[in-house]
Amino acid sequence: MKPALATSDAPANKPKRAPQPQQVQAGNGCRWLIWGGLGVVTVMGYVLDWRPTLIYRHALQDQWWRWITAHFTHFDIDHLTLNLVGTALIVWAFGAIVSCRVYLWSMTLSLLAVDLSLWYHNADYYAGFSGVFYGVLAAAVLCLATRPEPRLKKTGQLLLGLLVLRMLVEVGSLNPITHAFSIFHPAHTWGCLGGVIGWLMAHRKHNGAM
Repeated sequence: MKPALATSDAPANKPKRAPQPQQVQAGNGCRWLIWGGLGVVTVMGYVLDWRPTLIYRHALQDQWWRWITAHFTHFDIDHLTLNLVGTALIVWAFGAIVSCRVYLWSMTLSLLAVDLSLWYHNADYYAGFSGVFYGVLAAAVLCLATRPEPRLKKTGQLLLGLLVLRMLVEVGSLNPITHAFSIFHPAHTWGCLGGVIGWLMAHRKHNGAM
């Protein structure tokens, strides 16, 4: 009599379960909570005119909090509105494609990268979320460009190419000038690199947990 072959109860290629509606809803709530909270803090800082104590100033760089608060402080209402609208568009457009983990990693590392650019270029002063915005945008585009769905993947690759082109144009304008009516271009390029590293870290952590 031939011995019975050992079999596994689990199928060899078990399909991944699609996220449940409750999980998707919770994830979306987490994303809007993160960005909504930051938006409220940013608007409050502008309305209450906390800018003198929050913006980064080279002469006051020993006041450590300015390295953080400068990113959530803006010079004028146009500056504030552009960054808030741009960030809201990222959260709305990419939806559940970008996880809270990716947002947190990309935001944290792009913030640190922008701070490093301020130190490296000896910027006199700085304020605004645009550097972190570019980092988060880079991470979101990478999430889209690595999707398995062909249509989403091609769209992400196209956006990634446009973002790289945009950064190459900015590299030619790396004049570290910061005031109410000019742009500190290194913040965008360094922030973008920080976002890419943040995406890699989030991806590595995610794979390690699987």
